[in-house]
Amino acid sequence: MGHLFISYSKRDIEFARRLRSALQDRGFAVWMDEAKLVPSERWWPTIEQNILSASGFIVIMSPNSRRSRWVEREILVAEREDVDKPIFPVLLAGDGWSRLADLQYEDMTRGLALRPEFIAELQRVAPPSGQPPPPPIPVEPIATPTGSGPLPAADRRLVRAHHRGRRPRRDQSERAS
Repeated sequence: MGHLFISYSKRDIEFARRLRSALQDRGFAVWMDEAKLVPSERWWPTIEQNILSASGFIVIMSPNSRRSRWVEREILVAEREDVDKPIFPVLLAGDGWSRLADLQYEDMTRGLALRPEFIAELQRVAPPSGQPPPPPIPVEPIATPTGSGPLPAADRRLVRAHHRGRRPRRDQSERAS
């Protein structure tokens, strides 16, 4: 029994949390990057592994997530030919996306409403287990020069940028390399 992965923009986190809660109330195991990452964890490999191990991939479509490079990256992993996850688009705001035009989306622009047909499709790929979602996939922690202590400034910028749904800025030393 697998879990459902939710891809979302950090700007839509309140809706993503409500959707996760509603699905968990129906017995689904749901994984979101929000609460499952631990300090010093290399978060992209963890996210990628949880997409790969998911039974289904839910993407929350909104103008915010359309602009998010992280949502784009997560979709690219789910769409990989060797992965080919069932994708369940959920429209929160704005219009449907042309890149997912071949998939019927679940319209939640008027609020969170889980139609029986949507739940049935999710149950088809990820039968409710009543179990908690899987823990993060263990990944090597980021090494610091001393082996402990705070993350280097460049890594802290990456983590902050990810949580804001933005691409991190590169400093002069990164541009030179």
